[in-house]
Amino acid sequence: LDGCNEDTHEKLRQVKGCFNLALKGIRNLCYAGVTTSVSYTLNKWNVNDVEPIIEKLEDMQISALNIRPLLEIGAAAVKNELRAPTSKDYRQVVKTINKYKRKGIGFQIGFNDPISHIYYYRENKANTVIEIQSDGNIFPSYCIPISVGNVKVKSLREYWDSGLNSLWSNKKIQEIAKEIYSCRDLSEIINKINQEDKSKVTAV
Repeated sequence: LDGCNEDTHEKLRQVKGCFNLALKGIRNLCYAGVTTSVSYTLNKWNVNDVEPIIEKLEDMQISALNIRPLLEIGAAAVKNELRAPTSKDYRQVVKTINKYKRKGIGFQIGFNDPISHIYYYRENKANTVIEIQSDGNIFPSYCIPISVGNVKVKSLREYWDSGLNSLWSNKKIQEIAKEIYSCRDLSEIINKINQEDKSKVTAV
């Protein structure tokens, strides 16, 4: 959820109507009793929406709001209006987060490093996180745009039993992960991958 209204959310996601669909998805998951955390990607258009977003989510029974800086990849790599906020903006966001932590609300709020999980998974070869996009494509992480299958083609269980359960041990994934030490590294690597053949990883 990347804004408190359609304008700011859809400016980043660039899909008309996706703001209301995102809200509906969050409400449905919470209503079904699924532990639900929400991610919020900061850019210069939505940096002032942090407080309204927190207020909007207070009655939805989410478990956490994870606020993270913008990675300049994909559309954000070429569109100036999607650039990251300034250092001053980030300091204000941290002040807002601390304000609500002191106030006490029903969910955790964190300002997160968007690539810290890569350090962990490349060293430990753990397999506790994958990304499934709305079109069904499966990725090892939102940071590594190499599709390893599609849940509309085969079930997640079939992929899991065929190698998804050891995805982070895959040689290709490890090669990419070991090149990433900063957000700048990630941006360069992903933009390079996006220009190449994104064929499926052979392990899956």
